[in-house]
Amino acid sequence: MVLRRGITIEEFEGFLVLVPSDRTMQCTCYVPALIVTMGNYSVTDHFFVVDVSDTNVVMGVQWLYSLGRFTTDWSS
Repeated sequence: MVLRRGITIEEFEGFLVLVPSDRTMQCTCYVPALIVTMGNYSVTDHFFVVDVSDTNVVMGVQWLYSLGRFTTDWSS
């Protein structure tokens, strides 16, 4: 997705990432301050670039902290 959309990346020292099939791969690039919009919500964060097939974005739980206190009633 990064190449396809022409998103500018920055290189850094890197770290290992555990990916499906219990493999690891080196992550040495990231996109600083990328804005991602989901519906009416936008989040700006650093996104690390790894080549996981058939996957555009993997979001961790860190972005949930930006929502603050949030309550939902799943039964309704």
